[in-house]
Amino acid sequence: YASGETIGYLSLDEPEGGLIPGIVEIRQLEFLVQQATTAIESAEVYQKLARNNAELSLASEKLGSLADMKKNFIANVSHELRTPLTSISAYTELLQNNMDSLNEESQGEFLKVIHAESLKLTNIINDILELNQMDNGRPNLVHENTNVAALVKRLDDSWKTRALERNIDLWVETDHDEIVMPVDNMLIQQLLTHLVGNAFKFTPDG
Repeated sequence: YASGETIGYLSLDEPEGGLIPGIVEIRQLEFLVQQATTAIESAEVYQKLARNNAELSLASEKLGSLADMKKNFIANVSHELRTPLTSISAYTELLQNNMDSLNEESQGEFLKVIHAESLKLTNIINDILELNQMDNGRPNLVHENTNVAALVKRLDDSWKTRALERNIDLWVETDHDEIVMPVDNMLIQQLLTHLVGNAFKFTPDG
């Protein structure tokens, strides 16, 4: 009997000749029972400690994995933000310094690039906000008919920038120009971007 619970019992046979045990034998039996109880309790404590250590190790591994994911996410976001910002800054500077010498067609092309890069920035910020919403709970999905083929081709522009930096061949092939599916537009962009990002991560340069 230990910690308010019965953990076992000691069964004794009747002594030979029917002799009644003396006080010394009884004390020895009590001591034996106490030692056995202590050993059993220690074994249970050891098992609990082993289980707790295993759970702590698993939790530590998960925290380490989450920390790595966060680090990779920050690195990827920093790169994704830097690319369109650099383009916007460069084309804006060109427009400012060469406004008088550029014809309307060239100015229009520059403005198109600036606009496209601005849309990329908007999408990246929306991705970050969406991820924050996912972290706080299940996001609200908005299903709408989306041309996935056209979406992939639009995203291909930003992917090719990274591919050129890494000297990696990247191309997008679709059997049809229009593949319409009821999906959450922002979520499908996130999934595609993460998949391609992982492909870049595990593909050697060149």
